Amino acid sequence: MLAFFFCIDLEEIQLNDGLKIIQEQAFSQCTFLKRIHIPSSLITMGKKAFSGCASVTEVTFPAGPGRIGIGYGAFSSCTSLERVVTPLNIHLMSTNHQIFSGCTKLATVELIGDVRELVSSLCVKQHKRTQLALEILRINRVIPKLTEDRKITKLHEWMESINYKIECYKLEHNKMMKEALTSIELGLWKIKLDDEHVTTRNKRKRGQCRVNCGADVVIKNVLPFLTLFK
Repeated sequence: MLAFFFCIDLEEIQLNDGLKIIQEQAFSQCTFLKRIHIPSSLITMGKKAFSGCASVTEVTFPAGPGRIGIGYGAFSSCTSLERVVTPLNIHLMSTNHQIFSGCTKLATVELIGDVRELVSSLCVKQHKRTQLALEILRINRVIPKLTEDRKITKLHEWMESINYKIECYKLEHNKMMKEALTSIELGLWKIKLDDEHVTTRNKRKRGQCRVNCGADVVIKNVLPFLTLFK
């Protein structure tokens, strides 16, 4: 707590991987600190950890799957903060935390963590992918025009909207992929039946053909291109 509080000559910090906790107000009022990069190992950031760092222009959150507990007002009153780099994490941007209150210059948000690659790989109609890609970019047209108290609310709403659409499109994608895999299996089975001249009356032979049609080998090699999302 208060480890580097009011160190007004501190201009740069390196938070190495392995760091798990930043205590309450640890770097508060370090008015000449310019850039903050959060390591992926971090678990907890205390309230107002970087509050009042008036020269900070950019904050980068890690893209990993870990969930960081951000304390209230962690970056409050960082009046020069213009850009935030963040994964798609609706908990991180919770309106209850008010982590960017007083950040009047905040104008740019960049999503990291392969979000765009995920969107481009979704097997849904093209207009849905286009709409989602535009939605990702929309925040940077909207947020500069908002008043200070609306910025964090809009950030949270924006992330919820993107997250909801991605989850819906994943379900649609998985349904289409499973149907495609079923079609592949049935198609190979039919080819096997035709090659061996098996009739519909010979149930035992039809069953053997389904087992030996080679679908398991083909699907195994096709699956990397027909990704099923969790």
